[in-house]
Amino acid sequence: MLAAMDQSDVGTRPFRLEAYASGRVGFVSEGITLSQNTWGDPGGWSSDLATPAAVLSVGRATRITLTRQGTAFNLFVDAWLVDSYRGESVTQLTARSDHKPFRIGSRLPGIADPFQGQITAASFTYAVTMQATTTTTSTHTPTMTSTLSMTSTLTTAQASYSFPAYATGD
Repeated sequence: MLAAMDQSDVGTRPFRLEAYASGRVGFVSEGITLSQNTWGDPGGWSSDLATPAAVLSVGRATRITLTRQGTAFNLFVDAWLVDSYRGESVTQLTARSDHKPFRIGSRLPGIADPFQGQITAASFTYAVTMQATTTTTSTHTPTMTSTLSMTSTLTTAQASYSFPAYATGD
């Protein structure tokens, strides 16, 4: 797990930047579907927003960046766009009432699915901007943007882990 605001076996508003044993990276949240792939978790599941090939390897620093503007998500590796995903809608990704802290390198409970390496220069930004729409009456539409960025270096081979039950669509 590279970053998460998520709790194992709790399917409410998942938010996970995952490192798979295959070396690929994927992002899981509300509005992004999961598919069965041979390179995903041991059960064969992975996010539909993922790197097209292995990007994490032992001893190599890799910059992973995820951006969201409205319903559009972009995944970058070392400043190169590697995948995009546009959802039909984006529900609130997290809520204070979920009681799930933002974590770098693992997820709840305890230290679940820890990243096997070093994560440096991690940052998360979130902004809401108002865009004016010119009509006979002036209206403003909020646009939510967020960026999660970090440099990750594997120090040992990444262990596989199992997704919680909600990965299968529950």
